Amino acid sequence: MQATAFENLPIANTPARGMVTFQVEQNPVAVIRSEGMSLLNAHWREVAQYPEVQVLDPDWQIYEQMERSGKLWVLTARDGGRLVGYIVMMLSRHLHYRSLTIAIDDIHFIHPDYRKGLTGYRMIRTTVKAMQALGVRMCTFRTKAAKDHGQLFRRLGFEPNDIVYAKILER
Repeated sequence: MQATAFENLPIANTPARGMVTFQVEQNPVAVIRSEGMSLLNAHWREVAQYPEVQVLDPDWQIYEQMERSGKLWVLTARDGGRLVGYIVMMLSRHLHYRSLTIAIDDIHFIHPDYRKGLTGYRMIRTTVKAMQALGVRMCTFRTKAAKDHGQLFRRLGFEPNDIVYAKILER
């Protein structure tokens, strides 16, 4: 039997509905490093289109700098305290429109066992409300072409904005 990307995650196969809570992390880098590495690895295995060059190796120093400067915001989803999802946002002024404060999703993920129902919808809606409260004027989320969940974003009032193309270059 072939191993799945989620086989080693310590998550129940049938979570109790309504048990997922969200929290804004005060020390998000430490939380992800201490609690979220198995989830982060599963996320990478699910979405890396070019795993031979997209080797999971976060630049923790840059993330820590962003955290210290207030440019990193993380919402976690938890079931009974156990981490089951996250949204990581990068906050800044737009380089082309310096009066525009933007929030760009770095990554967002929820364990497959929690994708039914409204958990993902609630996570994004909670993030949008938090971004508004922080004075963000434009909030963007990306979705992978091969794992497109743009319908969820459209349901929350988002519109397609950019289309990104990638090509791996020979050395």
